[in-house]
Amino acid sequence: MSMFIGVAASLGAALCWTATAALLKICSSTVQPLLANAVRVVAAAAGSMLLVLITGEVSELLTLNLTAFIAALSAGLLGIILGDTLYIYALKWVGVARVMPVANTYPLFSTLGAFLFLGEKITRPIMIGALVIVFGLWFISPKGEGKDGFTVKSFSLTLLCAILWGGGILLLGYALNYYSVVALNAIRLPFLSLILILFAYSRGYNPIKLDKRTAAVLASAGILGLTIGNILLLVGMDSIGVARAVPLSSTSPLFSTIVGRIFLHEKVGLRVYLSAALIVLGIAQITIG
Repeated sequence: MSMFIGVAASLGAALCWTATAALLKICSSTVQPLLANAVRVVAAAAGSMLLVLITGEVSELLTLNLTAFIAALSAGLLGIILGDTLYIYALKWVGVARVMPVANTYPLFSTLGAFLFLGEKITRPIMIGALVIVFGLWFISPKGEGKDGFTVKSFSLTLLCAILWGGGILLLGYALNYYSVVALNAIRLPFLSLILILFAYSRGYNPIKLDKRTAAVLASAGILGLTIGNILLLVGMDSIGVARAVPLSSTSPLFSTIVGRIFLHEKVGLRVYLSAALIVLGIAQITIG
């Protein structure tokens, strides 16, 4: 039973992240990406605080470790404020089917960062996984795709998003020594949402002027991606272990090609499917290796 729950939860996390990308893509045509990210993170912060109350982890919020908190906040600045804003820009310009595979190569960059800065070893399976990911990126690169694919600018920004997410993961790894994932989200998301709202206001973007439907879609994206998706991944890791749960949750690029093609009517060719499959295989290899 625990195996079934673990597999279902891990795949559920992947589906949550795919649905989040689709919702953000829908809103990106009418909402400025910085403002969209701000509304999303505000909703996720509220959801995370509620989750802390439900799980009874309030005491963790009151036990402040300054170094861990700075690491968590820095991870959010890199991954959520910078990385996610670039991600929404990329979704607006290109689409879910192409952006998600490239953005989800962040395990490659977190592994590289761990090797360069933390002294972790690069094993042969990790090297093979990295090569598979690079090959997958080649398939979907501006040269490999036609006029409906990436430009050099959009591809570079999407890849930068993956690099920022990878750096954020390293910082989160340190903070997780002191906080649970539930408490970690609750302690950093309110600060990050405040920064995003203030930055959006300073650029002339007012969240109050958003229509209710758009605000509700963005709020759903925040809760799905940053709250429910993360919790499902935790359930999966607890039930079937990290080595199984993380690769299963990393299948979101495969789902994104289907969602992009069927529901968002994006033009998806064989190269995009091959790229998504190779990137997922490479991520699984890096995680297990």
